[in-house]
Amino acid sequence: MSDERPPSLEPSAESPAQHFPPVPPMPPVPPRPPLPGAPGAGGAAPHGSAALGAPRAGSDANARLASAELRALVAPSGWKVTALLCATVVGTALVMAIISYLAVGIRLGGGSIEITSPLGWIAVLWATILGGGVAGRAEGSLFGGFTASATAELSIVAVGAFVVIIVLAVAITRLAERGGRTRPRWVLVMRSVLEALMVAVVVTVLAAFIRVGAGGSGTILEASFTVSAHPFRIFALTFLVVAGSTFFARLRRAPHSRAWGAFTVAAREAGWYAAIPLALLTAGALVGFIVAAIHAEAPEAFLLWVPLGLNAAALAFGAAQFGGVRLTGFPTLERSYHLWDLVGGWSALIIVATMLVLLYLTVFLGTRRARTGRFTAGRVWQLPVIVLIGSTIASFVLLSIRLSGSAFGSTAAAQLMPSWETPFLLALFALAVSLGAEGAPAVVYAVSPTLLGRLAGRRAAAAWVAGAPRRA
Repeated sequence: MSDERPPSLEPSAESPAQHFPPVPPMPPVPPRPPLPGAPGAGGAAPHGSAALGAPRAGSDANARLASAELRALVAPSGWKVTALLCATVVGTALVMAIISYLAVGIRLGGGSIEITSPLGWIAVLWATILGGGVAGRAEGSLFGGFTASATAELSIVAVGAFVVIIVLAVAITRLAERGGRTRPRWVLVMRSVLEALMVAVVVTVLAAFIRVGAGGSGTILEASFTVSAHPFRIFALTFLVVAGSTFFARLRRAPHSRAWGAFTVAAREAGWYAAIPLALLTAGALVGFIVAAIHAEAPEAFLLWVPLGLNAAALAFGAAQFGGVRLTGFPTLERSYHLWDLVGGWSALIIVATMLVLLYLTVFLGTRRARTGRFTAGRVWQLPVIVLIGSTIASFVLLSIRLSGSAFGSTAAAQLMPSWETPFLLALFALAVSLGAEGAPAVVYAVSPTLLGRLAGRRAAAAWVAGAPRRA
């Protein structure tokens, strides 16, 4: 046995106590809750474990929230909001339908076609602007004996009308929600879906009864035809637009969430990314509509810019980023057309202007991001992903123009839409803008702080310098 002892932990002159900080005391152990039914448990659990009480309480709370939201929906103030949303959809499309009729509809009465109901044509244009398209059927007799029938269908969406509807729906909902209480997001979704469902049903019922007839005769042909719209398309587009707009407007009444906060920031960025260049291109499209109307010797046709100007701007935005427009259905013309194929020498001006706008967006969006002093890869990918998804949907749903028909036992169809590579090119340029937004404000600020304030806005620039970015 050795006489060596283990080193003592007691303080000594060689090892002062201050070299060994005191160990913090253990936290008190909470008492274990009594089992259900045991003394002190407050009574036995009814026919089950006590764990079933929490879900039941949560279900009751959710039921109360849903009931309160339904009562608010059917209250006079709720019906007022729904009526205003319905009037927004109907009124916006009606105004644009009247403008479209003034542009092209009146000329239908100048030839051999007799319009039996001008109001009926306005109604058809109203349904067409809401995405219902035009479906027509004609029956006639040739040389006084041979009879034939034909059908035709035109599908087009007036994007400008839906943008106006979205802006007005957001404004109406936010005014109605002033001073409102905070609710979970699923409650906001339920309210927006129910409101949109009621609006879509009303609009669809109106569209279902739209019919217009016309007739005409010539030296060898006598014909009559009827035109109607597709109510289901109107229902789908109206429901999606109203539900999405009102839900986005109510998001500020939802509890704060980091994930939803990041999503709303990315959505606002994408909104600015689309709104600024499309607004400039829509204004430029007015010149194109005026020139085309003069060349067609129909000066009033430039009024079509009101419902279709944004369609032209969206197609030009994709073409200016080296995308294209594809035409199918005509064997001799079936191919992709680029901007220089459509507008010739003007394409260079449009492309340069679009590139300058995208360069400006790197500064504008960059000042609305948090200034970290370093490259932050985690906030770069959202913008190109949203642009890719949005441009793909727009290409196949909103910007696609389809014409089909059948006669004498044969059918034919033609379609004009952005080419398949256009969404990917748009996403690639959006990625470049998002990458540039990480450093562009710092570069501009180093050149001239005043210039940064003029490009991005004084408040946004001041907030970026202070490290508290302004919301996009």
